[in-house]
Amino acid sequence: MIRPTPCRFCPYRRDVPSGVWANEEYLKLRAYDRDTSQQPTEAFGCHETPRLLCAGWAQVHGWELLALRLRSAFARKPIEIPPAKVELFKSGCETTG
Repeated sequence: MIRPTPCRFCPYRRDVPSGVWANEEYLKLRAYDRDTSQQPTEAFGCHETPRLLCAGWAQVHGWELLALRLRSAFARKPIEIPPAKVELFKSGCETTG
């Protein structure tokens, strides 16, 4: 399940100061900017609510995410991506550590 909104410190949020997370956390995001077939198969979890998937991650990348497609296929049902209600970066490469 995807968190309903990006958490307070979501790295995809434009209103979160850069450098909140360790640099390696920001570097993980860039792998999801690759072509779908070249992306990681593991989903990006929410930092604040680890049992949920990151809303910013899902809202920015949508169904281009290999990990989201795989989760949906294994669940045998579509996973709802909640609409973005905050301003987000357009990619993982835009975020900064």
